[in-house]
Amino acid sequence: LILFSFLLIAALPLKAQFDVFGTRIPDSPKRVNLPDSPNITDSNGKKQGEWSKKYENGYYKYKANFKDDKPVGEMTRYYENGKKSVVIVYRADGRGAASLFDEAENLIAEGIYNGTARDSVWRFYDEKSLLKSTEPYSNGLLNGVVAIFYPEGVLSEEITYVDGVKHGPWKRYSKSGGVQLDAGYKNGNLDGRYKTYNANGICDVTGVYVNGAQDGVWKVFDSEKNEDYTLQYKNGVLLNASEIDKRMEKKLAEYESTRKMLKDPEIYRNDPEGYMSR
Repeated sequence: LILFSFLLIAALPLKAQFDVFGTRIPDSPKRVNLPDSPNITDSNGKKQGEWSKKYENGYYKYKANFKDDKPVGEMTRYYENGKKSVVIVYRADGRGAASLFDEAENLIAEGIYNGTARDSVWRFYDEKSLLKSTEPYSNGLLNGVVAIFYPEGVLSEEITYVDGVKHGPWKRYSKSGGVQLDAGYKNGNLDGRYKTYNANGICDVTGVYVNGAQDGVWKVFDSEKNEDYTLQYKNGVLLNASEIDKRMEKKLAEYESTRKMLKDPEIYRNDPEGYMSR
C-alpha cells in the first residue's frame, strides 16, 4: 500500500507538490525579477516606462519616459559635463515644447517639435539670453517672416521664407527704426526693386535685380537727394565700367589732397605739443 502511494504521487503532474501522504502543498507566490535599471521593452519590442543612458564619465546622456515606443512627459538630454542641453515636454498630441541650452546651461532657443521637426514660431537667444530672432516653422521648414533683433531688442531685419526658401520682402532697419534696405527674393534669388537708404532716411541707391543678377539702370544719389551717377547692368554685367574708373580716380585724388594736409604723428613723436599746435 505504501509502495502504491509513492507510485501514485510520482505519477501526478510535477508542477503540483504533495507531502508523503498525498496532500497538495499550496503554491508559493511567484517572484517577479525586476531589473535594477530602467530601459524596458515589452513583448513587441516597444519601449515602455523610464529609459536612460549614460556617458562613460557617469553623467546621464538622456532621461525619458516612453509609452508604446513614443516619448511621453519630459525628456531631458545632457552634455558630457552634466549640464542640460535639451528639455522637451511632450503633450498628449505628441508635440513637444522644447528648450535648448548651451554648455553653461543658458537658454539659447525654445519652440515646438512635431516629431523631430520644428513647428510654429521658435525664439532664439544670444549668450546673454537676449532675444536674437524669431523664426516661423511648418513641418521643419521656414515659412513666414523671420525677424532678427539688435541686442537692445529693436527690430533689425525681416526676411520672408516659403518652404525653407527666401521668397518675398526683405527689409533691414536702423536702431532708430528707419529703413536701411528694401528689397525682395524670388525662389531664393534677389528679384525686383532694390533700394538702400542712408542714416537720414534718404534713398542713396536704387536698382533692379532679375533672378539674382543686377539689371537695367542703377542710380546713386548724394546726401541732398541729387542723382550722383548711374550704372548700366545687363544680366549682372556692368556695361559702363569706365564711369566707376573715373569716380575712383576722383576719389583717390581727393584722398591724396586731404592726406597731404594731415599731420603725420610720426614726425612729432618726440614733440607731442608741437603736433597739437601745428
